[in-house]
Amino acid sequence: MYYNMNIDSRRNSNVELLRVVLMTMIVIWHYIMHGLNMKDPSLYVNEWDNSLIFTSTFLSFHVDCFIFISGYFGLTLKKKKVIRLLLMLLTYSLITQFVGFLIGYDMGIFTIAQAFFPISNNRWWFLTSYFYLLLLSPFLNSGVNILEKSTFRNILIILFFMFLGMVQWIFGSRFNDLNLFIFIYLLGRFIRKYPVNLINKHPFLIFGCSTAIMLALTVLSVWTKSGFLLYRIWYYHNPLVLISAISFFFMFYNSKELKIKVGYISSGVLATYLLTDSMYTQEWYNNLVVNNIPDFLWLFVAIITVALCSMFEFIRSKATDKLVNKIAQYI
Repeated sequence: MYYNMNIDSRRNSNVELLRVVLMTMIVIWHYIMHGLNMKDPSLYVNEWDNSLIFTSTFLSFHVDCFIFISGYFGLTLKKKKVIRLLLMLLTYSLITQFVGFLIGYDMGIFTIAQAFFPISNNRWWFLTSYFYLLLLSPFLNSGVNILEKSTFRNILIILFFMFLGMVQWIFGSRFNDLNLFIFIYLLGRFIRKYPVNLINKHPFLIFGCSTAIMLALTVLSVWTKSGFLLYRIWYYHNPLVLISAISFFFMFYNSKELKIKVGYISSGVLATYLLTDSMYTQEWYNNLVVNNIPDFLWLFVAIITVALCSMFEFIRSKATDKLVNKIAQYI
């Protein structure tokens, strides 16, 4: 049976709000991981504030949720979309490189030249994997359209055991992030094409259960002083993290649509990641917040950061529209 599942770019205001919430979560996650250096579990968990450990467990599904959104609605590879993305990456690569120069980083000719190739230099791991996923999306979407349900399901099961299975979770065999992105993207396509009633109808219950299990494992890691276990709980490849991500999406998507217009912020949230998590600004920005602002104000600071960066991206995007159109004419 051939099933033509058209890519649906329509996203209600709940999903746009979800994107803003996820980016705010990422900013706070970076405060904890990079500002407090909690990304290294070998430092041992009892040196950290337990409240921040449990907060990190709750925040850990943000990346998986972003990719699931892309999979559920589908990506379309269009010339202008690629040009816009590459121009955005180039712009923020140069901006953050200049910030790095201002705060004291050494800038040789080779280092400056690298700023013009942010994808090949993997300047932002998420956007590098996302860009390659975008390039692969026409082939993935074509496959989804022609696969029978049973075949599609079996492929996902194989990919699950390859990239999210127990062996990978325990021993940390990550392969690479693009593999995970492809799996989550296809999972989003599958659930859109063949709705899963349990998670679709009871997202709050599923989210509560998966989060409760992760929090219980977090308690165990703190009690046993196991940084090894804690890292596995926060792992993007952790199946529980993925379940939390999917159910969190449906908590927003299935709720009554809110009359909150956040489109201009939502469309520019990636700028927050690009500006605050580059190789030059990551340590500087996160340390600036962590060392000078009490942790109970981090949420407020993160919201302001997302809003300001998104507004800047909105202005930058409008200012470069004509340039994008001109480049598109010659390609």
